[in-house]
Amino acid sequence: MEDIKELIYKKALVNAYKHNGKANLEAVIRKIVFFRPEIKKEIKKYIEIAKEIIDEINSLNTEQQYSILLLKYPEELKEEKVEKKFDFPILHDPSKKVVTRFAPNPDGPLHIGNIRSALLSYEYSKKYNGKFILRFEDTDPKTKKPILHLNQMEKLDYQYILEDLEWLGIIPDEIYIQSDRLNIYYKYIEELLKKGFAYVCQCLDNEIKINRLKGIECSHRSIEPEQNLELFYKMLTGDANGVIRIKTDMKHKDPSVRDWIAFRVIDPKKYIHPRIEKIKSYLGYEPYLWPTYNFSVSIDDHLMGVNLIFRAKEHLNNTIKQSYIFKYFNWDEPKVIHYGRIKVSGLTLSKSKIVKDYKDFSNPDLATIIAFRKRGFLPESIKTVILELGIKPSEAIISLENLYAINRKLIDYATDRYFFVYNPIPVKLNIPEKIIIKRQLHPSRKDFFEFELEPNPEILICKNDLDSEVRLINLGNIKIKKINGNYIGEFSEDQSLEYAKEKLKFIQWVPSNRKVKCKIKVPSIINKNQLIEGYAEPEISKLKINTIIQFVRFGFVKLDEIKDNECIFYYLHD
Repeated sequence: MEDIKELIYKKALVNAYKHNGKANLEAVIRKIVFFRPEIKKEIKKYIEIAKEIIDEINSLNTEQQYSILLLKYPEELKEEKVEKKFDFPILHDPSKKVVTRFAPNPDGPLHIGNIRSALLSYEYSKKYNGKFILRFEDTDPKTKKPILHLNQMEKLDYQYILEDLEWLGIIPDEIYIQSDRLNIYYKYIEELLKKGFAYVCQCLDNEIKINRLKGIECSHRSIEPEQNLELFYKMLTGDANGVIRIKTDMKHKDPSVRDWIAFRVIDPKKYIHPRIEKIKSYLGYEPYLWPTYNFSVSIDDHLMGVNLIFRAKEHLNNTIKQSYIFKYFNWDEPKVIHYGRIKVSGLTLSKSKIVKDYKDFSNPDLATIIAFRKRGFLPESIKTVILELGIKPSEAIISLENLYAINRKLIDYATDRYFFVYNPIPVKLNIPEKIIIKRQLHPSRKDFFEFELEPNPEILICKNDLDSEVRLINLGNIKIKKINGNYIGEFSEDQSLEYAKEKLKFIQWVPSNRKVKCKIKVPSIINKNQLIEGYAEPEISKLKINTIIQFVRFGFVKLDEIKDNECIFYYLHD
């Protein structure tokens, strides 16, 4: 009976949210019969049960309904394809199928800054029934060495990035890894060398730097294609040094565009690529020659049919560099939309700094997607804050307070409230009779739990809540005195709520004889040790891992694990 009631509740909730907050009895019953045909025998009984549940659900507003779905039944949202729609203007040629891509360098975790391209690309392709490609750009084992796995549980290459994307609801239509495609890049650079659009440069670094700044062509630029090809074949296996440059305009106003590097020699024994064995297995040898970002990107965007790219303004000169490849091969260039960079106030966003300074990429101080996941943010809040920025060319600062407000609005109604006490101080209450305490799980809901408070109990309160008189939530107004070094509490003469609202602080508390030890991992801005310890009500030990709750007057938290009778949480926000 209970499982059928829950099924009715879930299906009615989805039906209500999809239809402006009002569930339809007939539609809900059809769903239930489809999943549980055996109820036909007692259909009248279940119709009455459904009526009662639907009345309860229809009394909620759509935000409350969505909150319950997100926290309690996220699988229903996926199954029923209920999702928030984001509006995009038409940016591609509508006569062609739009193909977008997200191309991360897997040298560190995704963060809220570089995920913007993924969300814009995926949501746009989905809106216009296009194709979305995920491409791992891992061809620089020297300066951007790829990180294959974050832990031993990962079986797929770069699985940690796939998991972040899946959490955000991003499912690629096609996946490519550039280190699987070196032979393709070799084929195209060989063609450019034959046509005289590229050349092998063996100038010293300082020499070429001066030449480029002055717009002077080096002597290697005029070498015949045959000689360039001979050097190219030797470079493949490390028998020749140098770089391969694309011929551009040596008088171009941007020196970085002048004959930019397409390939460089990197010693695979000194700078070991984590996929080197797989690469050797298809090439038949150990490669020394590696394509740069601008070359491999240009080849792949054409071969994969990418015709719309979302990228940050910092790539403006890369777009110019790549245009030479498209021109030399007579290919159509994809349309590129450049947007401003993102900064997040109060969190570390630099990927290089994250990789250098942090072993744990889920550290609460970071703006990584894995950190937001670990803390308990809903993917909908990240998607909302990013997609609402749109494709503005100006730089944007994401306020954490704004992100918290969006997430709070999504989770508030469906999040149960419990008491947690840190820096605990024991207080002995002079209450001669036992009292049944009824604790409401949410101020706007009817569900509750209750427990028996024994006569003359000892309770714990937060040290900074200690005062001569306080309101113990769900118990009453209490005067506290210090006698012989111990704190003693007894009921105040005036127990009215009006008096308490006017005069007293409302505080949470936990009986000493029914408590569970807790640790909460927090950002260092809250506590430099990133850990707050205390005690909470024992009901939390019955929660499922990853459940989000609110500790009253402390903040929202997510249960990460229960170990040795101790509950460990991640702090979400206030």
